[in-house]
Amino acid sequence: MGLIAGVPTIFGAWIGGFVQLEIMAVVFLSIGAGAILQVVYEISRQVKSGLSSFHGYSGIITGLTFMYATALLVAA
Repeated sequence: MGLIAGVPTIFGAWIGGFVQLEIMAVVFLSIGAGAILQVVYEISRQVKSGLSSFHGYSGIITGLTFMYATALLVAA
């Protein structure tokens, strides 16, 4: 899922940021935002069905910990 969402997100944001025509920037940035939204939707669907197990809880806590640690490293 990371590759499926990551490639359109990165290229959509990258190309959308450098395009001179406003309409093309909107199109490419929308592609990137749509890819992120699709992954968030799919993950939230899977979390609702698999959250009752220990693996579900530990996966979410591990992911949140890595996100927080990454944010601290970037901010420093």
